[in-house]
Amino acid sequence: MKTNTLIELKTVLFDSKTFTVFYKHSSKSKHFKLVLYDRENKIVLTSPIENFTIENWHNFQLDNLLFKLLNRHKNKKDKINNSSKYKQVYLSYSADNHTITLFDQLVNLEWKYHSRSSYSYNFDLEQSKLQIYCNEIVKNDNEKRKKIYIYVISRILENFVAKKQEEFVEKINKAGFALINPTFKISLKKSAWGTNIKRGKRLGKITYDVKMIAMPIRLIEAVILHELIHEFHPNHSDKFYETGSLIMYDFKLRNKEINKLIVQIVDY
Repeated sequence: MKTNTLIELKTVLFDSKTFTVFYKHSSKSKHFKLVLYDRENKIVLTSPIENFTIENWHNFQLDNLLFKLLNRHKNKKDKINNSSKYKQVYLSYSADNHTITLFDQLVNLEWKYHSRSSYSYNFDLEQSKLQIYCNEIVKNDNEKRKKIYIYVISRILENFVAKKQEEFVEKINKAGFALINPTFKISLKKSAWGTNIKRGKRLGKITYDVKMIAMPIRLIEAVILHELIHEFHPNHSDKFYETGSLIMYDFKLRNKEINKLIVQIVDY
């Protein structure tokens, strides 16, 4: 049975819920990818194989990948449900106008659809407004809309991080440490808020998770400083937190607060 570009493959019962598995062909894909849409009880397999069948599913033993995905999702939900200490925030890229949380502030997201192929955005935090201008076809294309949405909030976060990172590097140098402002990038990460991959004496490669844009500014600052301190201390040792506290007096406390926040990008 076809559903837009999706082809139904099978149903599966997991944790007292029935999920429908769909297949979607993508010539650009280089490997299999499973995505869970929990509220719709739907799982979508994206594959480079055209005319994918249930026989292909069994031949590639994709049940293993499927149940790994479902178990990981269940463990994450259990973690949230079994503890009141976590705060969960949803960043929605729904096609309709709605509010999202940016820098711990409710912002009105307005989609401005037009007939041109280009897209752009206008963001004003003081006015609590984000306008995204894009082609009208994006309204009915979740994948394209998600890519544009992530691109836009990545650029907003990138501008913020660039200024803050420069400020912290200056403070670190004034505190007696020698640090050249390292390059960074914003991407959609699965777990860590940030990473700093450093080998030898060269500057690390810092990556920040785009989802941290939903955090309060004071916690985003802590993530930025956290990754910069890794330039001197690769592990979370006492020295790591002592060094961070020279720049931010409540550095360790803010890091604990960060671990109580969960942010998800959703399409509803």
